[in-house]
Amino acid sequence: MGRLVGLELHNFKLYKGTARIGFGDALFTSIIGPNGAGKLNMMDAISFVLGIQLAQLRSQQLRDLIYRGRVEKDADLAPFATAADGDSGEIMALKRVINANGSSDYRLNEQNVTALQYLMALRAENILVKARNFLVRQKDLSKLIETISGSAEYAAEYEQLKEELERAHEVATQVFSRKRTLNSESKQYKDQMRERDLFEAKLNEKYSLIKILHLYRIFHNQKRHFMLVADTRRISEKLAEVQASQAERASTHKQMIAEVTRATLIQKKVEAQKA
Repeated sequence: MGRLVGLELHNFKLYKGTARIGFGDALFTSIIGPNGAGKLNMMDAISFVLGIQLAQLRSQQLRDLIYRGRVEKDADLAPFATAADGDSGEIMALKRVINANGSSDYRLNEQNVTALQYLMALRAENILVKARNFLVRQKDLSKLIETISGSAEYAAEYEQLKEELERAHEVATQVFSRKRTLNSESKQYKDQMRERDLFEAKLNEKYSLIKILHLYRIFHNQKRHFMLVADTRRISEKLAEVQASQAERASTHKQMIAEVTRATLIQKKVEAQKA
């Protein structure tokens, strides 16, 4: 029974240039690592070189498996794996190459063979790539575990509840977004109300100051009015006194004129009698 003892990749997916990976001599080998470490790329490389069809390689075409970075002009893609016979210990080199036209060639010990001859050689080493359990992806493994555990019976209900949960999340997101919008609008309205209250307070203060100014002017105008009235009364009284004095002087003047006139007449009579 054959087993894989190593893998050599050349410009395969994320592997620039040539990369060699040994699997050791253990009967059971695991490839482990954190997310993003390249476990699936390694699985794709093993699957590709063992003749797995493109549909199972997470790619639309073979060109997708070629390293996309900058490489030498004459670089080609030549990933291959070696398998050792458990009885004789002979090593058989398996090689699958992607050509420039996007097709692949198969080689056994650097000899070109057909895809059928390639798979028959693998079958001779008890490597059955067409067996359903030969390549089990994580998704298929999850389905298998769900079937064994009985959780597959609740898959439909789970999907329904999952959809309801997603819809609830969408509704909650919309409600949260609406709430955030309302909070923003409420804050804006509160700010506007504070500005309005401040404006009204300043406006009332302005009206109060204008009222005080008018009262101040009225007070001083009234005070000035009373002073003018008092001055007018005082002047009127002074004028009355002057007018009374003038009237008295006029009366005295008239009397004096009358006396002078009478004296003149008497003098004329006396002079007439003497003559």
